[in-house]
Amino acid sequence: MAKTLIKNGYVISMDPQVGDLPNGDVLIDGEFIVDVGPRLVVEDAEVLDASNMTVIPGLINAHIHLWQTALRGMGSDWAGSDYYSFLHANLATRYRPDDTFIATLVGALNQLDCGSTTVFDWCHNNPTPAHS
Repeated sequence: MAKTLIKNGYVISMDPQVGDLPNGDVLIDGEFIVDVGPRLVVEDAEVLDASNMTVIPGLINAHIHLWQTALRGMGSDWAGSDYYSFLHANLATRYRPDDTFIATLVGALNQLDCGSTTVFDWCHNNPTPAHS
């Protein structure tokens, strides 16, 4: 596997021994981070310039409903009971299996774009096996 060197980023390591590096580098070999530090020298790596960027570990979204991606922004003024009566008793019943698939895919891609590498998806609109 190829090596990738992320250079000159503001590295937030989440490791007390490494600390945060205002001008740090991260070396990735295949699927693994193998070194973090200032001014790493690596001859055989693809270099990505992260100047003026933040480099952080992947984020975990511990509660999301990916199937509801297409409904984002709706219901911001709903009470808790409205969520069930408007969404689950009405809108959710109109979802076809393809709607669930597309919304989940788009929601997952959005999570990756936002930096989440792990999600716990509360997928509770599964009226048929095809929806699942």
